[in-house]
Amino acid sequence: MSTAAVIPALDNTFGCLFLASIATIGLWGAGSVQAYYYFDIYSNDGYFLKAHVFVVWALDTAHQALILHSTYTYLVTNYANPVYLEHFTSTLRDSIILTGLHLPSGAVPLCRPDLAVKRNYVLTGVVACLTLAQFASTVVYYAKAYHVKDFAALSTIFVVSCTINVITAVADATIAAVLIYLLQSNRTGFKRTDTIIHKLIAYTIHTGLPTGICAIVSLITGIVLRHTFITILFYLLLSRLYMNSMLAAMQAVVRRQETDIEAMYTQKPEAL
Repeated sequence: MSTAAVIPALDNTFGCLFLASIATIGLWGAGSVQAYYYFDIYSNDGYFLKAHVFVVWALDTAHQALILHSTYTYLVTNYANPVYLEHFTSTLRDSIILTGLHLPSGAVPLCRPDLAVKRNYVLTGVVACLTLAQFASTVVYYAKAYHVKDFAALSTIFVVSCTINVITAVADATIAAVLIYLLQSNRTGFKRTDTIIHKLIAYTIHTGLPTGICAIVSLITGIVLRHTFITILFYLLLSRLYMNSMLAAMQAVVRRQETDIEAMYTQKPEAL
């Protein structure tokens, strides 16, 4: 009598990968709408920013394709094949480097001429170093994981994984702080404009929080729940959150500029 293969519980492993594929494709759709809106409304931006938005969107699309392919391979192609579940697929591995390529996008809003760090080379250097550290640590992780064939072997590069999440959380907080500083320092004295700036500061905090929280949760779950894929769930969300946060920050600053111009012509001067 043949014995059916015993399939282990997948709720906290490949169930997390399944949830990640659903969450990321939803965020990919939101990011695609924002990208279309950006190209349609803010056509006066320079070619560098336009090219970067397109490249980030293309990387986002490729990253989503890798996630969907990995999920399909594990849960459909190798259905009822528990031995394959220990295998670390190349598509899931390659999604790591695409996440790394997304990381610098968080600092791109600072590249706008109207968002330049006002020749503050200290702030510029800190943001640049953190961004490069994010990318470098991801490249190191990818290089070490390139020859890994199963999930058990990933424990050998666990320290590098924790380093990525720590640097990411610090970098996200720093970039958000710099954006807030730039908005605050651009106050014009017009009541209406300053009110909008305060709202944009709150908006910046709200758009920057998800990536930082995601990195922190990925770090904590990676340490506490090392034998689950919960950490992978939050890590895969990072690149999608970066694209949405980047576009939201860029568009928020453009709206601030438009409000400044409008206020100059509509604000009544104070009585003498």
